[in-house]
Amino acid sequence: MMEYFKIDDEKTSKDYGTYILSQTYESAEKDMEEIEVDGRNGSLLIDNGTFKNNKIIYECITKKILVFPARKHFDELVNCLQSKKGYFKLADTIRKDEYRLAYLKSVSDVEVYGNEFIKFKLEFVTKPQRYLNKGDVAKNIGIGVRRENNPTPFTSKPWIHVNAVSGRGGTLKINDKPIFFYGNIEDVYIDSETMTVIDRNGRNVYNQIKLHNNEFPILTTGDNTIEHDGAIDVEIKTRWWTV
Repeated sequence: MMEYFKIDDEKTSKDYGTYILSQTYESAEKDMEEIEVDGRNGSLLIDNGTFKNNKIIYECITKKILVFPARKHFDELVNCLQSKKGYFKLADTIRKDEYRLAYLKSVSDVEVYGNEFIKFKLEFVTKPQRYLNKGDVAKNIGIGVRRENNPTPFTSKPWIHVNAVSGRGGTLKINDKPIFFYGNIEDVYIDSETMTVIDRNGRNVYNQIKLHNNEFPILTTGDNTIEHDGAIDVEIKTRWWTV
């Protein structure tokens, strides 16, 4: 079976008669600084705790489909990728259990073989995280303590959706750190990655909650505990990731 890539869970490259011949990529580079100090052996190393963007390159082939020449499908694929605004979700069948956030940087080394097929390279700039698909599934948190095991060595920043069961608000605890919700909240979305609190219409509703020490919740390596008081309905995407 030939490999292919997926675009925002909407289209795949094989929809455009395009398949992956080979893949090259960079591992994430840590954002670190080396400072030379007079009279001291070796450099002073400052770890900023983040990673830099990296890249992935697909060598591809686009084939003729029925009576439609390869050039038609190639142009449609490039237009689809170029029309994306900002980062989009990029996945492939080589690493089936994960995805990246990426944007198209370049299309190069285009070789046209009549109407039958075209070979070329696509270079994508990606965020350093390789998100695990299982961390992108919204899980309902029932009454009682739920344990979520982070299988990676990296702290994740979850997405949380909350609704009030009654008009009195409620409390959610993540690793014993409470988040208070006020009043009859409806469809409140907490995104620890973008550090936003919005409603279903995208309006800022930060004033409807109180975060522990004004810090957005995180999920650390290993076991994490999640619980609420039953006055709210909660679902969460853990967003596990690796590099």
